[in-house]
Amino acid sequence: MDEIEFYAAQQRRVYDDNATNRENAEALVGAGYDKIAVQAGNQAQFAMNEYFRRRPYGQVIDTNMPILDFGCGVGRMMEAFAKLGFSSIDGVDISERMLSFARESPHLANSRFWLTSGHDCGEAPQEHYELAYSFITMQHICMRQTRIDIMRSMHRCLRPGGVILLEFQCFPGVTAHRVPRNHATWSMNMTAEDTNSRADVWITPDQLGHVYDDLRLWFRDIQFQELDSGENYFAYSPDSIYQYPGTRFLLVASKGAGLADKYFNG
Repeated sequence: MDEIEFYAAQQRRVYDDNATNRENAEALVGAGYDKIAVQAGNQAQFAMNEYFRRRPYGQVIDTNMPILDFGCGVGRMMEAFAKLGFSSIDGVDISERMLSFARESPHLANSRFWLTSGHDCGEAPQEHYELAYSFITMQHICMRQTRIDIMRSMHRCLRPGGVILLEFQCFPGVTAHRVPRNHATWSMNMTAEDTNSRADVWITPDQLGHVYDDLRLWFRDIQFQELDSGENYFAYSPDSIYQYPGTRFLLVASKGAGLADKYFNG
């Protein structure tokens, strides 16, 4: 078993072993699940705004447009899109146990679910989706090649002109050499003994070129959106999981020249 397969197996084991009931599965998504489930509505709205900003002028909202959630977990973000009125939302996750809870949601009765090998979108159909996104997922994947493989697979699932949106942690106050040892810089291929904050990937200012290079392999019209929380990003807390304050970083791009075509040609 090579490192990529080993890392995927380790991630699957963590989720399958610990998602013994709905409460435990929600805890694996993040602390304070009720709060982040509410936040999902804002995140879904942001994703749709980014999608329609890249569409031709005058295009109406199609609530039947197919949407793909990579790392869907128990369906938190999928439910948020359903509550916005969208009816064709599919999910991909590495854990069959997590998917089993998502399938129970009455909001997702029309959804399909796919099991990923850890570095692809499973059996999700190719060139089918208008929007593919991943929130609070890929930031936990500390192996660079795995992230590249996932982006390639998401690219294959998108229709021409489709939009990808990825969320990561960003640490503006540090450079790569100051990232703690139990975390990974963007350019590293690192395995971990656990997941979720044991080996998160940190985006630091000096690594932005690597981030761009990896997105540029598959996508165009790349946008980096920092959600500045206004903290002192140079503060240091040695006993914290995240020794330096961070913020959220959203990466948005198109399959093909969606935004450029709109900008230059109308």
